[in-house]
Amino acid sequence: MGFNKETFMLDIKRTFEILECPFTINMELSYMEELLLHQSPQRMRVLAWVLSLIDEEITEKIENYESNRVNPSKLNIDGRVQLLTEISSDILGLCHEKDYDLIRGKASDETQLEFWKNLLGIVLTVNEEKTDPNTAKFEEGNIILEELLMNCNLNEFEYLTNLPLSVDCKDSKLNGKTTSTEEIEKTVVALETQLEEHKALLNKYIAENPNHLENNQCGSLMKKLTCSVQVLLGDLAQLQTTYQQTHDINYETYCRKSTLKFTRLGDTMHHLQRKVETFLKMMSEMKEMQRKHENVTTELLPATNVT
Repeated sequence: MGFNKETFMLDIKRTFEILECPFTINMELSYMEELLLHQSPQRMRVLAWVLSLIDEEITEKIENYESNRVNPSKLNIDGRVQLLTEISSDILGLCHEKDYDLIRGKASDETQLEFWKNLLGIVLTVNEEKTDPNTAKFEEGNIILEELLMNCNLNEFEYLTNLPLSVDCKDSKLNGKTTSTEEIEKTVVALETQLEEHKALLNKYIAENPNHLENNQCGSLMKKLTCSVQVLLGDLAQLQTTYQQTHDINYETYCRKSTLKFTRLGDTMHHLQRKVETFLKMMSEMKEMQRKHENVTTELLPATNVT
C-alpha cells in the first residue's frame, strides 16, 4: 500500500485534538499540513510542546534552554534545533543524531509524517500510562526499591563482592564449566554418528529400489538435506570450540577477580542455539523421509518375493 498523505494528516489531526494542543485548535487540515511540514518558528514551538508532554526531564531540558535564550537570533534557532534533535534521537530513538533537516521541517513529507505519527504515538501511550490505576502501584514499588538502595551500606557491599573466591569454589566453578562444554562436544559427536547411520540407510533404500518414483524424489531431497546437515555439524563443532574459548576467558577472569573484560559470549550462544534448532528441524524432516522410505520398501517386498 502506497503513502497516503491525507490519511496520515487525518490521524495526526485527531491525535492533536485528543491532546488538546493549544496551537492547532479548530485548525483546518490544509493549514495544519502547512504548519507541520514546513520550516517555521511556529512548527518548532509545536514540536517542543509535544516533546514536553512525554517526560519531566524533557520538559526541564526545553524550559532551561528557553529561559537561557536572550535573543531569537539564528544561533539560538539552530541551538533549539540541536536540542530537539538530541531529544528525538538519543532519548526517543525517532531519528538519527544529525537529522537536523527533519527537525527543522525540511525533510520529505513522507519522512516528516512518519516522524510525527511515531512521536504522537509515544505521547498517547505515555498519557494512557499516566491515567492507568496500575501505574501508581508500580511507582510505589519503585519508591520502596529506591529507598532500599539508598539506605544500603555500599562500602560493605563492595567489600563482600571483592572477597577472593576460595580454592574449592574456583575448582567447582571451573569443573562445572568443563563438564558442560564436554557434554556439548559429546552431543555433536553423537549427532555426527546419527547422520552417518541415516546416510547408510538412505543409500541402502536407494540401492534396493532405484527405479521407484517416490524413492527418486525423496532420495534427491535427502541427499541435499544430508549435505546441509553435514555443513551444519561442522558449524556446530566450530561454535562449540568458540563457545569454550570465550567461556574460558570470561569465567577464569571472574574466578581470579581481576578486571572483567567480557567478550561476545552472548552472541555466540544465540548463534549456537539457532544452529541447534535448525539441526533438530532437519533431523525431524529426515526421520519423516526415513518413514516414507520404509513404507516404499514394505510395498515392494511382496513383488520381490514373487520374483
